[in-house]
Amino acid sequence: MILMHGMTVVLILAACLTGVETMEMSGAEQAVENPAERSGGVETEQMRSIAEQNAESFLKEFFSFNKDDRRALFADTESTDEQMVDAVAAYYEGFLPYTEQACIEEMASARLPLKYDRMCGDWIVSVKAKEVSLEEDGSEAFGDGTVYDYTVLLEKEEYNTDTIELFDIDGQITVDAEGFVKRIYVDEPEGLERYLGKAAE
Repeated sequence: MILMHGMTVVLILAACLTGVETMEMSGAEQAVENPAERSGGVETEQMRSIAEQNAESFLKEFFSFNKDDRRALFADTESTDEQMVDAVAAYYEGFLPYTEQACIEEMASARLPLKYDRMCGDWIVSVKAKEVSLEEDGSEAFGDGTVYDYTVLLEKEEYNTDTIELFDIDGQITVDAEGFVKRIYVDEPEGLERYLGKAAE
């Protein structure tokens, strides 16, 4: 669990994120996956499109709860500091193309999306974002960013059943002037824990 070790984990997280950022940037210089590469001369409409693409990709990664059993990265409570660094790096690697270090730090501090991963019952095959919709709310965030209201339609598949269950979840996501996600807010609806299986455990 990320925050169980107090100040030690804070230091670990900081060290880990610094290392991950360096590694990711070196790779990005050779083959940039993110369309919001920091370059000038991008038209406003094109930049808005890039921001929305990044926000959508980020939300799909975020709401793919327990993707590849990622919660298992923190299953060993006796992990050494080095192992914890590796676990944090691996857990947040999928978000790196779409966001900034500060956003990852904020998510780690709030245990996002780990707390939702841990709600998923063992009988669940997958929970993923089937559809993502974004609506710009017209407000400026932190001077140079855009806030989007989002709705994600979750799709849950369980073992030993052909039934696919859907569930809507809303919130807000902030994208900076360069198209990178700065912050995510989840408006947790009633019934989410039961949908993910925690209440049935």
